[in-house]
Amino acid sequence: MSQHRTMHHELLHNLGEGKKKALHTAIAHIPDEHWILTLDADIELSPFWWRNIQDQFNPECAMIVFPIFMRAGGKWIEVFQQLEFLFFQALTKGSILRQRTQFSNGAHLAFQKKYFNAVNGYASHQHISSGDDQFLLAAFRKNNWKIGWAEIPQDTISITPLSNWKDLLAQRIRWAGKSKALNIPDMKLLAFSTAISNTLALCAYWQLLFEPFQSASLVYSGFIALKLGIEWVVFHTIKNKSSFITLFFLIIYPLWVLIVGLSVLFLKQKWKGRPIQH
Repeated sequence: MSQHRTMHHELLHNLGEGKKKALHTAIAHIPDEHWILTLDADIELSPFWWRNIQDQFNPECAMIVFPIFMRAGGKWIEVFQQLEFLFFQALTKGSILRQRTQFSNGAHLAFQKKYFNAVNGYASHQHISSGDDQFLLAAFRKNNWKIGWAEIPQDTISITPLSNWKDLLAQRIRWAGKSKALNIPDMKLLAFSTAISNTLALCAYWQLLFEPFQSASLVYSGFIALKLGIEWVVFHTIKNKSSFITLFFLIIYPLWVLIVGLSVLFLKQKWKGRPIQH
C-alpha cells in the first residue's frame, strides 16, 4: 500500500482470533451506507490500482468480484498455479455474467455493508476455517442479490504463487473443503461434476494407455477430446503461455484434482498453524 499513502487508513487491534474476526472488527467501523473492499496481505497493488477500480462500484450490485493476476517465473509450480488461477477466473467471470456466480476471491472483493448486515456477516460460518469470501457469496446468492464482475487492466493487482507443493496442497484442501458446507445446489453440482469428470478422465487415460485396442477406447477417446476441447475454449481468450504448456496442464490436471479430493477426505491439514475445519 506504500504507493497509496494518501488514502486515509487506520490500524485496528483484532478483537478476536483469525481473519473473519479481523474483518468483523474492521467492518464495525464502517458506516452502513458504504462499500467494503477486502484485500489480502500478500497482494501487490500497482500505482494505478485505485484509478483503475474506482469507477467499478455499481450501486445496483450487492457485491463486485475483482480479478487478480498471478505472476509466474520459470518454475513449473509457478506456471501450474498461474494456469489454474486463470482457469478459475475464467469460470468466475462466465458464471457471474450468467448470474450463477460460483467463485469469489476475498483477496480483491467489494460488497455493500447494508447487504453484509442483512445476512449477519460471517456469523453463520464463523467456526469454519477461512471461506469468508465464498460463504458470503453463497449468502448473497440465496437472497438473489446482484453480483458484478469488474473489468480492469491485468497489471492492476497481482499475487505471487506459492513456492512448494506442500503449501499448495494445503491451500487447495482448504478451498475444496468449503464446498461441503455450501448450500447452493449449483455450487455443489459444480464440485461434484468436477470430481466425476476428472475421475473419468483418469480412467480414460488408463484405458488408452494399457488397453488401447479395446472397444471402449473409442468412447474414452471421445470423452477426452470433448473435455480437453471445452477446457481449451475456456483458456483460449485468457492464457498467456504457449499452447504446449497449456495442453500439458490440461492433460495432467485430473491427477491433481484426484490428489486434492483424496486429501480432503483422508488427511488432517493445518493452515498457518491452525487445524482446518470444514
